[in-house]
Amino acid sequence: MMTNPFQPTSDLTEDRGVYADFAVRRRSAFLYRVIDFERPFKGQLVYTGWWFRQAVYIDGHPAWFRISWTKIHTSIAFQLPESINPQQNLGQLEIDFTRALTIRRFRIWIDSKIVYDEIH
Repeated sequence: MMTNPFQPTSDLTEDRGVYADFAVRRRSAFLYRVIDFERPFKGQLVYTGWWFRQAVYIDGHPAWFRISWTKIHTSIAFQLPESINPQQNLGQLEIDFTRALTIRRFRIWIDSKIVYDEIH
C-alpha cells in the first residue's frame, strides 16, 4: 500500500515538547504564555487570550491586540518595540488549538525564522 509522503500527520506524540535555543517558557496556562528570550532580542513575550481580548506584550509594551468576540486569531503579526530592538524586526505568532481551545502548538517567528516552538 502506497502512502502519501506529503500527507500531514495528525499524531504529534513523538514530537511533544518545547524547542528553542535561546528562549525559556516561564509560565503557561489556558490561553496564556510567558516566554523569556535571550536572542534574537533580550526580553519577555506574553501572549494572553483571556476575556475575549487577545494581546501580545513584549517587556510590558503592547505589540498587538484584538477583541475576539467571535473569532480567536491563530496567526498574529507584530512588530518588536524600538526600545527592545532598534531594527524593529517583524514577528509572527502561530497558534493551533484543540477543540476545547487548549493550545496544541505555539510558534513564534522573528524575521521568518522560528525562535520558539511548543507542541502538546
